[in-house]
Amino acid sequence: MAITWDLVKFIKKSLGGKQDEVSSQNLEEEQTADTENENIDLKLRGHHISSFAANYFADSNEPDPIRDRYGPEFNKFSEDIYSSIIDKPSLKIEIVEGLDSLCLSTDPVCPKKQDSCSVDATDSYCLREYGLRVDGVYTAEEILQRVIEFKQRTDFNSPKDKLVDEMIYACDEF
Repeated sequence: MAITWDLVKFIKKSLGGKQDEVSSQNLEEEQTADTENENIDLKLRGHHISSFAANYFADSNEPDPIRDRYGPEFNKFSEDIYSSIIDKPSLKIEIVEGLDSLCLSTDPVCPKKQDSCSVDATDSYCLREYGLRVDGVYTAEEILQRVIEFKQRTDFNSPKDKLVDEMIYACDEF
């Protein structure tokens, strides 16, 4: 089934009405999260970690219509950031709510950046699926481990892939 923008809008609307809070169990599991803002190398929001995961597990021969919307310059920029997560395990990454290092880039500028980008219901969904929390600071190695554990646990490349699958299943049930 092809993913249409109407489906994406439906998914976002469906998520918008839910309260996305991290459980106390997840907070207790965050013993390794460093809440100090010193020496932060990168700031990422939930759905960009999901995008990293999709990119990490993707078949490089498969076309990606969502990535194609951003253009070659910005795609190269995001691929460089994603590569740094793999290549630099000690990289310090702060989880943020709203605009992150990708969104706030000035060279290149995100061609889709809008003020409405600052709130995205999929961010908290993705963070919950990875067991990460806003304002937590993690190493790239910890982020990559969470991504791999999610894939092993669910057999989905990313929480966004899982969400789309669940929404398609729900629509097929009608």
